[in-house]
Amino acid sequence: MERLDGIVADVMRVAALLPSIEELDDLEKRFVNLMVEADWPPPLDVGLPEIRELVRAYEEDPESVKGGIDQWVIDSCSEEGLLKAMRGWQACSLFRRRAEPLAAAVKAHLNAEYYCSVPVMLAQTEGLICDFFGSKWETYLTGKIEKRVRKNLDSAVAVGVKGHVGKALGRYYLDAVRESVRPDAVPQGAMRRNPILHGSDCAYGTLEMSWKSLLLFDTIFDSLDVVVVDGDDGLYHLPICGRCSRAPEGALTFIHISRTEDLAGRLPCKDCGAPELSA
Repeated sequence: MERLDGIVADVMRVAALLPSIEELDDLEKRFVNLMVEADWPPPLDVGLPEIRELVRAYEEDPESVKGGIDQWVIDSCSEEGLLKAMRGWQACSLFRRRAEPLAAAVKAHLNAEYYCSVPVMLAQTEGLICDFFGSKWETYLTGKIEKRVRKNLDSAVAVGVKGHVGKALGRYYLDAVRESVRPDAVPQGAMRRNPILHGSDCAYGTLEMSWKSLLLFDTIFDSLDVVVVDGDDGLYHLPICGRCSRAPEGALTFIHISRTEDLAGRLPCKDCGAPELSA
């Protein structure tokens, strides 16, 4: 009994050192905002102590820290992590028709051919979003599809992209990366879709830009979920579907697009145009 009391006491001491849910939530919000301000996709798979230290240093002296963010992110990335991410992409049926260009882009990145990897990843990112939110008649990220993306990001049902990451991703991808800007207005090292894909930016072939394009695709891929409404008629939905907004609290289950086995034979909802996710 005395030994058990000691174990419980140790557990309580460790628990007291862990941040609360509110503290973690606040730290995540500050971290993703920092990443967007530094022109990087919001989330990054790094440890909590590193994130806390980076946020603390940045808020004490933004200018000195911002200059080192690029190197810090690159040091946090690895070939092993990239290949692991790609295996996750391959588990999704939406990946299949994009398999060849994405594999070529990853190979180009690993061979330091960044002028090849960056534009391919930017184009395939748009294609992935269109596969998720569009239809066979809507295959370009304009007009109605962009409105759906924004509605999804702003919605209380927030789904494809969660919480602070979703809002930051909207600011970063829709309002910065895809923003139409003059070439001379693009900050050095910033990733902007139009100058790159339309040929006015001829200096994007860097390691930093390649990692930005890869992390952006992976961030968006990781944040795309479909929704199952408990007790419904065997369908799955886009997060913005009216059936989701009308569902009772706690009745929604979010399933990532790569976890088709969890859909248990459900069919896509035709009302919202959910994508076909075959096993």
